Amino acid sequence: MTRESYLAAFDQYFDCVAGAVMEQGGEVFKFIGDAVLAIFPIGEPDGLSKACSQAHSALRQAFQHMVYANKVRIANGEQALAFGTGLHRGNIT
Repeated sequence: MTRESYLAAFDQYFDCVAGAVMEQGGEVFKFIGDAVLAIFPIGEPDGLSKACSQAHSALRQAFQHMVYANKVRIANGEQALAFGTGLHRGNIT
């Protein structure tokens, strides 16, 4: 991959994933290599259900964005991008 193609792929990936997080009310805490660490603050005592719903919606949206982005990439003769997710609920120190 050329440097330009590599950086364009990263930008596309981060747009899909971080964009979905922010659109669903989450906060991108940090980028770690090709990973996005995001949080969905619980805030109020009864906010857990809302935060979990937002996280789930962001994951679904990120997958949908990646499916579309990969269709475009493949149509342009580029390799599809893959990604995985992990969720944690609770305190993180």
